[in-house]
Amino acid sequence: MEKIRQLQTKLRNEEMSLVLLKKIRHSQALVEQQQQQQLLQQQQQQQQQQQQQQAAKLAAATANGPSNKSKQSSKNLFPPDLSSLTPVAVVIKAFLKLRFELSF
Repeated sequence: MEKIRQLQTKLRNEEMSLVLLKKIRHSQALVEQQQQQQLLQQQQQQQQQQQQQQAAKLAAATANGPSNKSKQSSKNLFPPDLSSLTPVAVVIKAFLKLRFELSF
């Protein structure tokens, strides 16, 4: 009878140990999840800050307009040669003629 009580006590102790281990593992998993979420939030905040900085730089560049250097360099350029381009009216006439021919 004494042996049975000892074994029952041992069994209860082992069951309690298992329950405690499960609780410890669960709490560790929760801590890891929280750390991962915090890391993800930090990364998202950094990305937002970078995007805001880029937007601010773009807005500042747009507000300032082109720099003096680009204005000066555009004055030195020759206008493009447009003689090889077909006038729009000619293109429209050709399109309408082709469309008319295809309809019959």
